[in-house]
Amino acid sequence: MKKLLNVAAFTLSEMLISTAVTVVLVGIGLISSISIQRSFDASIRYANSQSEQMRVLDYMALDLRRALNVTNSNGQLIITLPDFYDADGNPRMPTIVNSLPKYGGTPVTVRYYRNGSRILREAGGTATPIAENVQDFQFTFQDFGQVIEAAVTFVPTFRRDNNQEASREGTRAVIRVLLRNRRSA
Repeated sequence: MKKLLNVAAFTLSEMLISTAVTVVLVGIGLISSISIQRSFDASIRYANSQSEQMRVLDYMALDLRRALNVTNSNGQLIITLPDFYDADGNPRMPTIVNSLPKYGGTPVTVRYYRNGSRILREAGGTATPIAENVQDFQFTFQDFGQVIEAAVTFVPTFRRDNNQEASREGTRAVIRVLLRNRRSA
């Protein structure tokens, strides 16, 4: 009769220990993967919030540089701009009267205001949203000659359900703009 070969194998206790170690390692890998995905999602949302903040400040800086008159009324920034173009879309040449440029035509009024969590820019009766998820929209003016300061505060959202309690404090961006035209009144 032939003798059976001596075959080596794992014992039951060795198999249970290796399975437990494998389950723990897979669990750690899964939890790490979810944490990295949440962190990535939060950083994308934060970058989008900063992008919107910069867009608002760029719009405001462009309009403030060209402003003839700037007022802050009831949480709204109201800017009066010269009418740079005639009815055919051709640029108007300004004339200087009492150190102020006059372009002719009716001045254009631009309003920046917050409606809910959005910042809107209204020009010519048409309101255009330029930012979302805005916590606060504040303006402060400095009367050092022709300098105006504007500040916008956003709340970076780190959760998909937009739970404000899960967010950190808002970020505040400030611009200082030197007006090209002397403010009237």
